[in-house]
Amino acid sequence: MATNQFLPFATAGGANVLTPAQWAGLASRLSGFAAGVAKSNELNTAWRQALAASTLVGRFISEVGDLDALDNGDIDALLANYIATYRSQRPNYTAAVGGTSNALTVTMIPPLTAHTGGLVLRLRADTTNTAAFTLNAGPGVKSVVRYDGTPTQPGDRPPNVISEYVFDDVLDAWRLMILPTPLGGLVIYDTAGSHSLIVPDGVTQADVEVWGGGGGSGACLGLTHNCGGTGGGGGYARKTIKGLIPGSSVSVTVGAGGAKGVASPFAQPTGGGTSSFGAYVSATGGTAGQSASGSLPSLAGSGGIGVGGDINVQGGAGGLYWVGLGGAITYAPPGNAYGNPFRQPGSGDGPGSDATNAGDAGTAGVTSSGGSFNGGAGAPGKVIVRY
Repeated sequence: MATNQFLPFATAGGANVLTPAQWAGLASRLSGFAAGVAKSNELNTAWRQALAASTLVGRFISEVGDLDALDNGDIDALLANYIATYRSQRPNYTAAVGGTSNALTVTMIPPLTAHTGGLVLRLRADTTNTAAFTLNAGPGVKSVVRYDGTPTQPGDRPPNVISEYVFDDVLDAWRLMILPTPLGGLVIYDTAGSHSLIVPDGVTQADVEVWGGGGGSGACLGLTHNCGGTGGGGGYARKTIKGLIPGSSVSVTVGAGGAKGVASPFAQPTGGGTSSFGAYVSATGGTAGQSASGSLPSLAGSGGIGVGGDINVQGGAGGLYWVGLGGAITYAPPGNAYGNPFRQPGSGDGPGSDATNAGDAGTAGVTSSGGSFNGGAGAPGKVIVRY
């Protein structure tokens, strides 16, 4: 325990001192004591008032700052400990937070007796809120709002993090001074299938991008100047998500790329799968092109769509190959997903190429001599989470 050597004087009941009114009216209080016999009650009053101030400083340093206040003549050390105590802001901080996740209670030392505009408290609660929450710091229950005055949302108060509250006497509520600032995290999911994200401590907001899987493109066989139809690109969506709860799990799905059309045994291509981040935002896959057997295809894939995003973009549509005069083939490009570079269609006889960029469709198989060639598979989608 810290030591305080600045002690009070003449504070016992019945102390030999003047009353406040007598002291206020004493002429020597302004002019000082003249030479002669000193009256003890007058001197005691002067000493008590001076020592009350020094005792107050000593107790502030030792009881609030937990530092020594020593009567050894070292004024520099006393000043240093006073400044350190002042800078600590300890009277406005506590980790002894009770109540429930959505109804906090705290007992400040010394107790808080009134709500005044601009009052600042710093609290460390070991739970996060699951809804709008309240705070009772002593004088009564008050709502807690966001820094901008809007209602608090689930996860706004991270667990085991010092949060600052400022009382707004106009709103008659505590403002939670936590800004939804990105923390610099980045997670990329680009393997088809199901995944999960455990929301990190302190994270309540994330920027999420999703691409659906690209559609598969068709095969060709059995006819001169034959070619498959190309698939559509996966849809795209981007959304800023607020109210995430640290420690909770969010399901993440990456849509598979559509399967390629196969010449033997003959099979049509398939569409791409849907990618999603929980129930917050998703993007459907591009639909499939069409394999051609004995005649030119009549179907090209359409682009997937974004769902629930702040931005939603449809994927590029696939195309059909056409045979012109003299048997010349006009090649149609495959559908691209948003943000990916344009890809040239296939040329000459041969199989289609599998797509490599997330959400793109593959190219189609083409023959000018009646050969059989597989189409290209679509690429899986992707989910990017920034927080």
